[in-house]
Amino acid sequence: MKIISINVCGLRKLEKEKFRWLKKLIHFHNPDVLAIQESKRKNVKDGLVEMLWGHQNFNFVFKSVIGFSGGLILIWDPSRFNVVGTVERDYFLGIRGRWVGKSADSIIINVYGPHNDNLKHKFWKSLENIMQVNIDYWVLCRDFNEVRKRSERKNCDFIANRAKMFNDFIDTMHLIEIPMGGTKFTIFSDDSLKYRKLDRFLVSEGCLGSWEGITARTLDREHSDHCPIILKDLDNDFGPRPTRIFNNWFGDGTNDDLIKDAWGLVLEIQGLIVSSVIS
Repeated sequence: MKIISINVCGLRKLEKEKFRWLKKLIHFHNPDVLAIQESKRKNVKDGLVEMLWGHQNFNFVFKSVIGFSGGLILIWDPSRFNVVGTVERDYFLGIRGRWVGKSADSIIINVYGPHNDNLKHKFWKSLENIMQVNIDYWVLCRDFNEVRKRSERKNCDFIANRAKMFNDFIDTMHLIEIPMGGTKFTIFSDDSLKYRKLDRFLVSEGCLGSWEGITARTLDREHSDHCPIILKDLDNDFGPRPTRIFNNWFGDGTNDDLIKDAWGLVLEIQGLIVSSVIS
């Protein structure tokens, strides 16, 4: 599993440097799923997505801009994530399917949360209603437009009741925030005086059991006020491991004979190799 999420602050044709930056980012990290917020586009066509993705092996869905802000895009590689449906509400867009090699259903939700207090309350309730569906794996990403605690902002107002709503939602839905490596904050003001952590990955407990060593970190910020963030599992860092050994195999002694026989076979093979070299 490898997901990149980024608030692009607009995808306009004239911003060639931003497009080149995004293409380079996608090519280098080769994500399974890309979640884009604030595209600020009413329409998203195949040509635009192909230019960003770099090849034709993709599918995508989008949610149009509302007024002068918003606009969500989800792009994925169908050879890695098989989508069977979508979900769309105010302020979020999701895809439902199965990761290749996994037998359980997953939903990935791309979020761009509202700023207004009343809208925030409706937003959290809407997400809660969607998440009543019995799904094994949930991944929520990115721009929730809210901090969880005072230390997640600098030179910005901390509004305790907003943070409480956010934390209550996380607790109610039994979600887990993946600790973020890289920079402490994810959005920076133009004058570099205000910082906040508005972007993060929230996952269901099942994800931690199904993917080993899930990590998240920020990536370099170049043409947006937000840092891109990436979520991936251990297999994406080091490749598939040829063997897996679990501690409980050795706990009750039931596998002692099997281990002895296997070790004896290894010694026998080593002896044959040594004899062959000597002769």
